[in-house]
Amino acid sequence: APVPAVIHIATAACGPVASFNVLIFLHSLHVSSGLTRVAVHVFTDLTGMAYLQEPVERLNNSDVVGVHLHDHKEALARWKLGKTTRACGMVKLFLAAIFPSLSTLIWLDSDMLVMEDVAVLYREFGCFDHVDGPASIGVANESQMNSTVYTGGKRRVPYFGRTGINSGTILLNLTLLRVEQFPKRMQQFIIRDTKKKKPSDDQDLINEYLHKRKRRGYLLP
Repeated sequence: APVPAVIHIATAACGPVASFNVLIFLHSLHVSSGLTRVAVHVFTDLTGMAYLQEPVERLNNSDVVGVHLHDHKEALARWKLGKTTRACGMVKLFLAAIFPSLSTLIWLDSDMLVMEDVAVLYREFGCFDHVDGPASIGVANESQMNSTVYTGGKRRVPYFGRTGINSGTILLNLTLLRVEQFPKRMQQFIIRDTKKKKPSDDQDLINEYLHKRKRRGYLLP
């Protein structure tokens, strides 16, 4: 896929440890980005806002990386998820609604190190069109030691791919996800599991979604 003028990346970092980790993540992205311009959207809490404000201002002086801080609770408020809104990572399920003007976005967990230009990863969007129809989510296989079946965090859940997927790196076709009403479906899943007192995490829910819609998933190499 042609690389856009700016690649949009989102991540989450709530709490002091995650806020420290995301700084390392941002610096690795800055070093590895080459000439590719990236806009990084960091969803965080009050602790993160205070901790990240000054270093983010320094990063924003570069010509390559621009960082935008977002309150994760505000981002999720309209979905009325209750206590689930405390989970920063749940933001990734609603990005198609949070950024209505964006067509594509890459999610990277904040405890990662970026070792090469993200343009290489972005080009995988070009593989989303396949025989069964266009994919809307690009994900990697979950690697669980001594496991052949994805079990989820607290309960067995339907899964996608050979052993289920890992939600740490996700390529999102936001345009298609809006057509599929993906955020609304995620809200329904969360409310359903909350009522059953069997909460699922974001990875469980993406696995369940793609299990029922296999043609919408693309496995990253």
